[in-house]
Amino acid sequence: MALRILKQEDVVYYSIKKYVRHVNLVANGVKTTGIITEYKESWSYGKDSKKRKTKTKMYSPVIQYYDDMGKSYILDSDYSSNSKEWSGDIIIYYDVKDSQKAIRGGFWHLWFGPFILLCLSFIPLGIGGYILKYYIECIFQRARKNK
Repeated sequence: MALRILKQEDVVYYSIKKYVRHVNLVANGVKTTGIITEYKESWSYGKDSKKRKTKTKMYSPVIQYYDDMGKSYILDSDYSSNSKEWSGDIIIYYDVKDSQKAIRGGFWHLWFGPFILLCLSFIPLGIGGYILKYYIECIFQRARKNK
């Protein structure tokens, strides 16, 4: 598995795409409930405050939900946590035309997460824009001096 470094435009694109998808499914999709049937476990590696390597077990919920016809579907979450959730019923929005296209409901999953990711991605974008503006002004000043 290759490690890919995300560029700034990738994060912005992902945030906007996810936000638009959520708005579309909430506005035009079907709301139902689901339950967590299991957790997929993975490991997160990092460093603590003393620069020692750490290893944390992460849990991604697997949610089962049913469409209007009673057919069962599985939603693999696109997030992980270092603890298992305590919630019972979970709100799910799925596409009317394709019931497999679904998202998890709730404020954090629908709006707050993509919004924060989008806002945080604008910080380096703004800094880069400021630096670019500075260099363009320097180029124009040199061009005026050379006339």
